[in-house]
Amino acid sequence: AGSEEGGGADSGGTGPVPGAPSKQHFGECLAAFRDVIVGFLEVSFAADELVSKDDFADAAAVAEARERLQLAADLTAGLARSFAAASMDPKELAAPSKDSDQSLPPEMMQMLERCMDENKAGATVAQTAEAKAARAAWEREEDGLCSALLGEEIWEALCWRRGMFLFAYIGAMIKKDPAALPLEVIVEAMGCFDLMLHAQGPIASDRDDPGIWEADSDGQHKDETARMFYHGVYSSSHLRALKFLAELCYWRWKHFGKSEADAKLTAVINRKFTHVVRHIIPGAGWTADVERDRVAEVERETLGGTSAYSRGLDDRPSQPP
Repeated sequence: AGSEEGGGADSGGTGPVPGAPSKQHFGECLAAFRDVIVGFLEVSFAADELVSKDDFADAAAVAEARERLQLAADLTAGLARSFAAASMDPKELAAPSKDSDQSLPPEMMQMLERCMDENKAGATVAQTAEAKAARAAWEREEDGLCSALLGEEIWEALCWRRGMFLFAYIGAMIKKDPAALPLEVIVEAMGCFDLMLHAQGPIASDRDDPGIWEADSDGQHKDETARMFYHGVYSSSHLRALKFLAELCYWRWKHFGKSEADAKLTAVINRKFTHVVRHIIPGAGWTADVERDRVAEVERETLGGTSAYSRGLDDRPSQPP
């Protein structure tokens, strides 16, 4: 029999459906599923590494690895939709197991530890009405539902793993024969890193005209940490994801027709990475010369020689008083 906490209503709309899953059932399902995904990341890590170290020579193994990672993402999305349909908020049901992260493979643990260590408190992005509306919309969409279901850290880890495997595969293919690389693989990899970057919610700078990203400020934000958060960079892992996304955008433009739409996306993402490295964290050990040159290249070859995307990238930030 359904409990008072059961989801859904009967045909008359007067109460719970007999036999409908209860809130407790959803909570138990959520805890088990999170453990399954963490276990999957642990078990599949070694297999994916073998495929990568073999330089992706085994096409069947590559396909199996891609299917495994895609299945994990699809199952997460499907379960997230089920929770949403039952009006169940994963954040209220179960917290991730205290010990679950201890079984993650070293690569995942290092990524999560960097996220936690570097995600500084005290600096926030301005919560405008537009930002709040974007957040509310994101929470109702599949991306937000998946992040809530697994928790930001595990969802980021899954998206990161998918993105890194595909990025390495694409790099190997480009060295061998760029013409043999399907566009859909690049699109999939771009989507993985984009999901990872948005696992904590909408990124404020996505709504900007990139021209407002200046050497000393991003709109009203002048504090270093607030500016990093404004661009969705919460840790060095997020900055790496942005770097890989910039390269994928460039490969898509270069090897698939050099369309104007691909050129603009390449210019924006490479400008963002260059801006973060040169203007927000100069001297932190990162370089962005390659990304800066890509912006100029797409401007010159596809965007009619405009300097709209490269303007200001060579400016130096003011020295602190």
